[in-house]
Order: sequence, then C-alpha cells, then structure tokens
Amino acid sequence: VQFRVTLFWSPSAEEETTKAVLEVMRSHWKGSSKLQVTDRSHGLIGSVVVNVPPLALINAQSFSEVTPPELHLVEPRPGRVLLRWNCLYQAKLIEPAIANEQGIYPFPYDSHELSIDMGVRFGPLHDVPLRPIQPEDNATRSMLTTAAGVVEEAVVLTEFLISPDMPIVVDESNVLHANIKIWRKHNYIEVNVLQLNALLQLMGFCTFAFPAEELSDRMSMAVGVLFATVGLRQLVDGLMPKLEFMSLAQNQLNASIYVIFAVVVESAFASMVHRIFGSDHSDAATTVAHIIDGITCATVLSTLAVSYIEVYRCRAAHLQMRPVREESGRDT
Repeated sequence: VQFRVTLFWSPSAEEETTKAVLEVMRSHWKGSSKLQVTDRSHGLIGSVVVNVPPLALINAQSFSEVTPPELHLVEPRPGRVLLRWNCLYQAKLIEPAIANEQGIYPFPYDSHELSIDMGVRFGPLHDVPLRPIQPEDNATRSMLTTAAGVVEEAVVLTEFLISPDMPIVVDESNVLHANIKIWRKHNYIEVNVLQLNALLQLMGFCTFAFPAEELSDRMSMAVGVLFATVGLRQLVDGLMPKLEFMSLAQNQLNASIYVIFAVVVESAFASMVHRIFGSDHSDAATTVAHIIDGITCATVLSTLAVSYIEVYRCRAAHLQMRPVREESGRDT
C-alpha cells in the first residue's frame, strides 16, 4: 500500500530550537520555506537543527519512502514557528485478519478492513502527542502546539477499490489508527479465469458428442480441457497466500477439474462396456453407454450449476457493497 502522511506541529516559544529558528529568520531569511532534511528526526534551517517527530509504522512488516520527505516552515512569522512534514510511503502491512476464512474466501469478490497504525517512538520529540487534523486547523494553525497528523487521500492499492471514508482515531498509547475499507477489483479474475473456465467446461461437454467407441477422440478433448483448467488453477494459486482453506475461485476450479476427471473416467468405462458387449449385443451396449453418458452429464451439470450459483451470490454481495466511482487516480 502507498499512502502520504502530513504532520503539522509547533514547538513552544520557550524552546531553544524555536528561538534559534526565529533568530535565523530575522537575520538571513530568504523567503524559501523548504528546510533540509538530515534524517527522520532532524532537519536544518541554515545551521540550526530542527527536531522532527519521526513517524514509525507500527503494523508494517516493511516500509520505505517512495519520494524524499519534505520539511517546510508554514507561513513563518515572528513569534511563531509551525512546521510541516510531508512524505509518500510504501508499506507491506501486517494484517492477520485478512488471512482468515471469512475475509479471503470470496476471492475475487473479497473485501477487507485495513489499519495504518502510526506513532512517534524515538527521537527528541518521541513524546509529542498525535491527533487527527481538523478542518478548523486551517484557520487556527497559528495556535497549534501539539502534533496533528493525517493520512492523506493518496492511498494507493492497485488491485483494490478504496472507500472515501477513512476514520482516524488515536488510542491511549498515542498511536494514530487510519482505518481503510477496501474491495478487490474482480474483473481480471472474473473474465480471465471464471468466465474462461465456464467456456472450457462447455467444451468438455462436447466430449459426449463422440460415440462411446471413439475413446481416443473423447480422451483428446477431455484431457485438453483438463490441462487448461489446471493452468487456470495455478494462475489463481499464484495470486493467493498459502492458506489452509480454499477460496471461492479455487473451489470453483477444483469442481471443474473433478468434473472433467469424471468425464475421462466415464468415457473409458463406457468404451469398455461397448468393447466387451458390443460384438454380441451392439444395440444393448450402445443403449447402456448412452445411459451412462446421460447420468454422468446430469451429475456434472448439477455440480457446476451449484458452484456457479455460489459465485453469483458472492458477486452480487460484492457489487452491492463496493464504491463505484473513480476520481483522480484513486478509486472511491
């Protein structure tokens, strides 16, 4: 996930840093509000070191800066120093709730709730309290004395739609939680896997167009469809974490593999019946082969119908809940 963080804070007027910064502004302020960032805890204005509350991503397995962080003085004026930290991060979040059966089973029609948890855990300003930025802060920024942080709307998950509502709360441990509701973009898997799988199963049923005695023709078509279905299953497996349960798409492809396998076995059995009894009772053998074909066809059709009803149910629920508009490169 990629997201942009903006942090405002104003050191108190008694701090030595504030006095030094104001002195630099009076002596050789050149009008540029951008400061030099030395590390995540410090910046420079002239030769004066400015303390920065370094944000830590609490629930990240790994995270990095996509673009260099920017540190600015905001509307500098005598008697007040307001600083702003702005940076675009990319992180791999630790979200154990996603890997449960309820969360990921409907894949590719799954939705999840993510939390970006941030706090200041080290550095000179490690005890600066965070809070969500408020609309009135735009008018009263000159009175900010504690940090105000916000996860801006530049939250990017290329495979998901993102809710425009992003509640931000701060707990008693001074950890800021930005809660994000996301819905998977299902079109790729739906068109290239589920719909293609349905067409392959229709091809598989064309196996019954060949007489039972033409086993080689039946086998050629059924085995070709079987290998194609296994390939689709491998594609889905590559997109899924290794879990102890199967997702909706995996179950659907498993059912298709079992169906084609049943068609292969049934074709061999019908051919064997026709070969053993066909020489003396050709009409009876053909009738028995047709009955076996009919029973097999009805069984596999009902199996596929039940599995696709489940797909349709999950799809309908997914479309009902997810947002439908896209703005400014972000799904909302």
